[in-house]
Amino acid sequence: MRRPWLSLFALLCAAPAWAQPADEPPAEEQPAAQLSKLPAVLEQVEAVYPPEAQAARQTGEVVLLITIDETGAVADAQVQQSAGNGFDESALTAIKQYRFSPAEMQGEPVAVQILFKIAFTLKEEVQQVEAPVDEKRPTGILRGRLLERGTRAPLAGLQVRIKDGETRFTDAQGGFVFEALPVGEVVVEMRDDIYADLEDAETIEAGKETTVTWYIDKEGFSDTVTVVGRRPRKEVVRRTVTIEEIRTIPGTNGDALQVVQNLPGVARTPFGNADLILRGGGNSQAYLNQQPIPIAFHFGGIRSTVASALIESIDLYPGNYDVEYGRVSGGVVDVRLRKPRTDRVHGFAEADIFDAGALVEGPIGEHAGFAVAVRRSYFDALLAAAPKPEGFTITTAPRWY
Repeated sequence: MRRPWLSLFALLCAAPAWAQPADEPPAEEQPAAQLSKLPAVLEQVEAVYPPEAQAARQTGEVVLLITIDETGAVADAQVQQSAGNGFDESALTAIKQYRFSPAEMQGEPVAVQILFKIAFTLKEEVQQVEAPVDEKRPTGILRGRLLERGTRAPLAGLQVRIKDGETRFTDAQGGFVFEALPVGEVVVEMRDDIYADLEDAETIEAGKETTVTWYIDKEGFSDTVTVVGRRPRKEVVRRTVTIEEIRTIPGTNGDALQVVQNLPGVARTPFGNADLILRGGGNSQAYLNQQPIPIAFHFGGIRSTVASALIESIDLYPGNYDVEYGRVSGGVVDVRLRKPRTDRVHGFAEADIFDAGALVEGPIGEHAGFAVAVRRSYFDALLAAAPKPEGFTITTAPRWY
């Protein structure tokens, strides 16, 4: 079964006591949606074949419009294309017991609507007869995982099958397992409208477990575009610098706040000092998420007090700013922090001639995250340890943390 992406069909087929996937024509590639995470099937319930329709050898397809709420539950389901003969009622009963991973927008769960098709077909039941013990073939285990190439995000709800054999669906971590495969070469297949097809041969050994991770390219996109914006605010002068622009501006030593000195209306102070002088005025003020920062820079402008890796954007108001910023005569620099990444734990460490720093961020539960950044200078320690001429003393050395 293909994962039911936003506005795409997810197909299921139901037999007298079970459900199986049904074929559907590939969807055309569409512009990318702005959802940060699309819904995926986590739990599914087999649709019951209506006894009257089964006795009459009747088949049918029911198209449902379902609403998936912020928890991943099916909040509402309506029949868009009826099949009659008891198929509609059976499809509604089954879909209301499904469980999805909720769609997310900028890390926050949101409700979405999708079209979901349940196809009822008949298949001859085959009675399986267990082979005698001495005729059983040796088997092995294949454990796999599907991740999105580039982001390493787990791909949940994708259908994986052994060619001419069994079928599995990936779990919330993108994993699946085939526990009793015959010894020898097997071909693993995956087909999806959103991601590139997978067809790979693996060798199964008797009594052993083979573990493989596949990285899948994303090729298709949803046909719905969601745009999210801030409420318009009227400002006479405001210049915004995003973190992408900050990383490309030379001459700032990777310090985001020093980028402000390259903007119109900002004066450069001599000797590399990074004081904020906006339009020649005094008493300029820096803000962090609209809260005043007492000290914007360490030791005369060598380093800013805010870790650049945590900044989302910087707003510069050389003049005519809102009253919410208080009684400032020069100008305002408003630094906005980004949200921590919550897909998994991230971090890095860095060091240069002046200081060393590190950052760690990751998820807390399902809907929260954390980010911690630290920095400590060691230039003062190097100066203290360096040999000094007779009569030479150091009264002031740069030190910050």
